[in-house]
Amino acid sequence: MATFKPRIWNGVPVPYDEPVGVLRDMAVGPGPEAWAAIRALAEKPEAEALAALVELAHSPDPYRRRAAVEAIGLHPSGRTASEMVDRALQDRDGPTVRTAAQAAANLGLDGAHDQVLSLVEASDEATRLVALSALEALWRPSDFEAVFGRYRHDPCDEVRRQAAWTLHRHVDAEHWERVFSAWSVDPLPRHRVWACELAGRFGTGAIGPALEALRADPDGHVRRAADQVAAGSDARRRDQAAGG
Repeated sequence: MATFKPRIWNGVPVPYDEPVGVLRDMAVGPGPEAWAAIRALAEKPEAEALAALVELAHSPDPYRRRAAVEAIGLHPSGRTASEMVDRALQDRDGPTVRTAAQAAANLGLDGAHDQVLSLVEASDEATRLVALSALEALWRPSDFEAVFGRYRHDPCDEVRRQAAWTLHRHVDAEHWERVFSAWSVDPLPRHRVWACELAGRFGTGAIGPALEALRADPDGHVRRAADQVAAGSDARRRDQAAGG
């Protein structure tokens, strides 16, 4: 599951070559070596390594719980510990909850979807941000209203941008017009470019006035994107006329 093996973790070399038993003992010990050992356990395919991480995820120390859940999310067999990730999503420690949401996304744990979706409404903006990011991997079409609501109304600009990014990955024919309408007048040029992309994928003649406004946008990237959509629409009309 892990695609990147850092050489240093929290300032300490990661002991990948140590056997699982040694890493397990290091992981419950003091000092930064414990965090490096936990990261090394994430790369060990043995069942004993995953069992050690699950045990650590029950630790009374929130830092150790968080590190263990992160490692479970990277472990090749981490999906078999989905119950531990579900438990961590309800942890009393906010950073552990956020780490669990990331782990659920890494592992593609569809069963964690509802818990992750509920975090989109969390009072803590960092938690909302991570939940929206995790929904990129765990998306269901029924998530649209919750994510679109965050894009429209969240008080944090960073959360709004993440909600827009998640929508960009998943917007479909059922909802594109609402998203296009919002993005086409968004202050962020990137979102107006995305509006043009939606017009190119799904657009009909009804969006002509909005597309023309985008062709006169003050941002050059937006103008080019809108011009490309308009040119494609003109070409399709010519082809249809020639065929008719």
